[in-house]
Amino acid sequence: MAWNVEIKLRESRDILIPDVKSVNTQSSSDSSITSLTDFEKFHLVQNQRLTFLSDNQVFSIDSSDILSVLFRKI
Repeated sequence: MAWNVEIKLRESRDILIPDVKSVNTQSSSDSSITSLTDFEKFHLVQNQRLTFLSDNQVFSIDSSDILSVLFRKI
């Protein structure tokens, strides 16, 4: 099963990442990286650095620039 993610940015732009493999977050306290692959457990936390990874794309953004995130099973 694969997942697509649509990210709606506050600046009225949408980003589509097909076949996303993981979403990585970086801890502000110790800079450790956490990788999320169960997208049903994803939640958006303010002021967190997010990196969306697929086979062909890497998209990194601060969560405060995101309006919404939609994961779709394909």
